[in-house]
Amino acid sequence: MRHTFERFLGTMGALALLLALPGVASAQNMESGGLPVSTYVSVRSKADPAPPVTAANMQVKEAGKPAQVTGFSPVLPGGKGIELAFVIDDSLRSGFSNQLNDIKAFFHALPPGVDVFVGYMQNGRVVPATHGFTAEHEVAVKALRIPMGTPGGNASPYFCLSDLVKNWPTRGTGKARVVFMVTNGVDNYTGVNPMNNESPYVDAAVSDAQKAGVLVYSLYFTDAGVGGGAASFSGQNYLAQVSQGTGGVAYYQGEFNPVSFEPFLKQFDGELTRIFEMKFLAQGTGLQQLKVGTNVKGVKIGAPDMVFVGEPE
Repeated sequence: MRHTFERFLGTMGALALLLALPGVASAQNMESGGLPVSTYVSVRSKADPAPPVTAANMQVKEAGKPAQVTGFSPVLPGGKGIELAFVIDDSLRSGFSNQLNDIKAFFHALPPGVDVFVGYMQNGRVVPATHGFTAEHEVAVKALRIPMGTPGGNASPYFCLSDLVKNWPTRGTGKARVVFMVTNGVDNYTGVNPMNNESPYVDAAVSDAQKAGVLVYSLYFTDAGVGGGAASFSGQNYLAQVSQGTGGVAYYQGEFNPVSFEPFLKQFDGELTRIFEMKFLAQGTGLQQLKVGTNVKGVKIGAPDMVFVGEPE
């Protein structure tokens, strides 16, 4: 009898240890149908305002299996809010200076609830120009400057993106995390051969952003080194991969630099006001494939291809 009781205690102890491990669902979560997960998506529609979307209208699959949506709420206005990291490639051509007024106007017009961080891509990392995120948008305006224009000075924009999402300036605020980066998107370590559109550094940046729950948007602008032709194709293709993988949008105007950032920033501003926090019950742990849609006509949902389930790494 004594040995039977000791075996029972050993089994219960092992089970308690297992449930305490990061990424493992508790008994309570499993009984409720899965592990609660929160991610951020955007509601996109040509109609303004967009048709209303609720949790009941959402269609979610995790790893190919239907998942129960338990919540769907806007982050603005009055919601959790947004942390916007506006990142500029320090390798950009001097013509970028003509766009500073458009960016300043964009910062000034940001609604309450959006905290801004400004940083510059240098040597594989993002160098802060503001002291973390600030709700005082004038501080972000004053942090803007003309890029140094050093060819290849970013090392790789994807090294920089990975550095940023892994070392996010805040922890535990619960706000939606969004990156907007201005770069030519060329991975200097993979090259600009238009037939070579696979880069382990791009893949790593996408994975890092997915694990951190960051939506990544980008605007193509050439740097002081390579540009045009194959470089434009390669860079824009990589930026599209990042945005598709994380739920953002890649903006560009052919292979040429935009005459004005204003129309693209206006589109992006509209995106910010249509970001929602979506909660659902997941069955797996770690990075899981995610497919999100809605039955509301005229609406598309922008969402990451993968979502991280479990405790943060």
